[in-house]
Amino acid sequence: MLCEDLYAITPLTSGGQKGWLVTVQRQGVPYRKCFTVYRHGSTQAALQAAIAWRDQLVRTVKPMSLADYSNLERRNNTSGYPGVYMMRTIKKGKSGEERIHLAWEARSPTGLKPSQKKSFAIQKHGDARAYELAVEARQAFVAQLDGYLQRRVPEPLREQVTCTSSG
Repeated sequence: MLCEDLYAITPLTSGGQKGWLVTVQRQGVPYRKCFTVYRHGSTQAALQAAIAWRDQLVRTVKPMSLADYSNLERRNNTSGYPGVYMMRTIKKGKSGEERIHLAWEARSPTGLKPSQKKSFAIQKHGDARAYELAVEARQAFVAQLDGYLQRRVPEPLREQVTCTSSG
């Protein structure tokens, strides 16, 4: 049996039950189903049913788009917008004096290669406008993303994604 055959499928051995447990997450919603030997007659029959259910789910419930994933706000976000950061750098002038330079910076999402960033100086644009420009730059970066979030999904199963339902 190949590794991709067991993607999202684990042996079920708790509570005296034997069989397989399928766990797939799509759009932040977990899909779980047990396939027991008792119900299917044998370990192999339960596994085949689990694989069929998993494959049908992968074909019909679309995963989160890379753009949507990139726009999720993380717990440690302090700017109020994903991928936008306040940058504070200290620059030395010609006479050696130190000046603090503040800017809002937009960074491209992880899936975009090569990585990019755009910085907007608060001194030049003002705080609110620099932030606004950084948000617009981040939105432009995210708009370049194409495809779906399919971490750890084996290649043969990725090809099955038809995304026929809205999930």
